[in-house]
Amino acid sequence: MRESRDKIIEIWSDSFKEGEWFLQNLASTYYEDRFSVNFRYNFQPIFKFRNEDGRSFVAEVYGHYSTWTPVPDVIKNVLKYGKPDIIVYNPLNKKIILSIEETAAVPTGNQSLQRLERVWFAAKSKIPFVYLISEYGLHVDGGVRKSSIWPAYLALKLSSQYQIPSLTLFYGSLTSPENYSVGSGVSVLTELSFIYIMEWLGYNVKEEKEKLLRSLFRSMCTFVLGQAEDIAILLPGLTMMNDTLIDFLMERVK
Repeated sequence: MRESRDKIIEIWSDSFKEGEWFLQNLASTYYEDRFSVNFRYNFQPIFKFRNEDGRSFVAEVYGHYSTWTPVPDVIKNVLKYGKPDIIVYNPLNKKIILSIEETAAVPTGNQSLQRLERVWFAAKSKIPFVYLISEYGLHVDGGVRKSSIWPAYLALKLSSQYQIPSLTLFYGSLTSPENYSVGSGVSVLTELSFIYIMEWLGYNVKEEKEKLLRSLFRSMCTFVLGQAEDIAILLPGLTMMNDTLIDFLMERVK
């Protein structure tokens, strides 16, 4: 049961399943036996977490955006450009802490343009954004296709232009395409989410946050460089995708 001093964070999601999945990953990775789950009205997941120093907070899942009235204005504005799978929301100051899009649809060919309006609008609105996608996917012809460079390339550009982290994370592998349990994507998403939530709670996580963002920007650059020549004749900024760009991005997103 929530105590009066507990801070509340809201997890708005496209479904209850996705919101609960997000918090279960957080719980199993960082909280072990220091969390509990109850169901308000027998269907709404309410998580309570206790940090190692004894401070606790409550996370409430609001699944299926259209189910709730009223939807916070800042979230309603985001939904005009598509429904992110997960929005981490601070109801006290009415600000979005983190927006997440995760999909099993591998962005190859025309699919690489899907959902990118959500990526752009989050950056424009100064909302940290994560796009979690499979690095490899099964094609209808039975072959395996690798994800396009465009989501990662766009994210690097948006991070620079709007001075807010826009990140592309990958899961799966060539031998296990579209497998959430393979690769670093889900675990890195959980780590990043934990850092942002700890920051919201007032903990000093500046060093951890900068270290992780630098690593993610480097991985995105490496991904683009690895197949740029096969996709584009001319790709502006390609020769800058080294420590010069990463240092520049880290200055921009502070």
